[in-house]
Amino acid sequence: SICKLFSSAQSLPASSVPYSIYFITFSGFCIYAAHWFIQKRKESDKQPHPLYVKGKLISQSVTCNPNNGEFETMDPSVHTVTDIRNLCYTYGEKPALYHAKQWLSYSTLIRGSEIFADIVERNAHTKAPVCVLGDFSSIKCSAILGLVSIGRSVVFVTQEQQPADILHILEEQHCEVILLKHSRLSQLEEALQCSYCSSLRVVLFTDDDYIDKGEGCSGYLAEESLTQTHNLEVLSLSHVIMSEYADFEPHAVLPTLPLRDAPAVIIYNSNNEPITITHRNIVAAASALALEYAVKDSDVILAEPISVASTLSLFMCAMLCGARFSFTNRIVEICG
Repeated sequence: SICKLFSSAQSLPASSVPYSIYFITFSGFCIYAAHWFIQKRKESDKQPHPLYVKGKLISQSVTCNPNNGEFETMDPSVHTVTDIRNLCYTYGEKPALYHAKQWLSYSTLIRGSEIFADIVERNAHTKAPVCVLGDFSSIKCSAILGLVSIGRSVVFVTQEQQPADILHILEEQHCEVILLKHSRLSQLEEALQCSYCSSLRVVLFTDDDYIDKGEGCSGYLAEESLTQTHNLEVLSLSHVIMSEYADFEPHAVLPTLPLRDAPAVIIYNSNNEPITITHRNIVAAASALALEYAVKDSDVILAEPISVASTLSLFMCAMLCGARFSFTNRIVEICG
């Protein structure tokens, strides 16, 4: 039988040989395409928590493997966000964060972050997470640095969240204080119309870079509703800073707290489930980025704020290395 099989294969017409080659080639291509599709599907299913650097996972615990070795930090003196903040203080007047068409120095960044943390401490009665609603901004980066440095966690709520989901997160995390842009006040007011939020007490809003006429009107109407109907204290962050913190001087060093495994940032996935990012996660992710891309203090790091975890990691990487940080939508202004 085997002899007949080989003899029949040898007696195939010459014209059928090219078709056989085409068939084998096509089959191989299909197998490769299927394998590529499966791999891409697996990669897309990975959650960016805290970060993937060229496919190398930084785990939810302590492991980073940019050089096939486990580590937590690139700097033995840095283990928490508080340590990063204290390191930032030493950079002084070096440019740190792009805001309002200019570079803010590290000293200005540290001052703003500590002021915001102090405002929250004065207005909050508990140690519940502070809610940050909406997209990333330079002010929110400064606020997150200040809050996390003193041991408070931040729950980040994206602007795509539905009103009922926003309310659910506020209740589940027992948030007393929320930070958002003035134009997002109407979004918060809409969420509170769904049900009463027993924990929320204070609303801190930042000024918008540009306010559409319609958005401005809705924002002021929402501000009035939040104050009168929902009995919330609504404060302008810029007004509080100018009126109460004109002579404020930040501390050179904040006390080191046992925060390595403490929650720093809480994000919610598509299933409305909380994911906790610890100080250890953030330091590991920032260190891995700094080592992977050999970040220097003369570099400018631009972030596309799609993923909360990756944007936060890039920001902390810049702070760790004394580099400059901004967002990709400012690239034309920065490059001139």
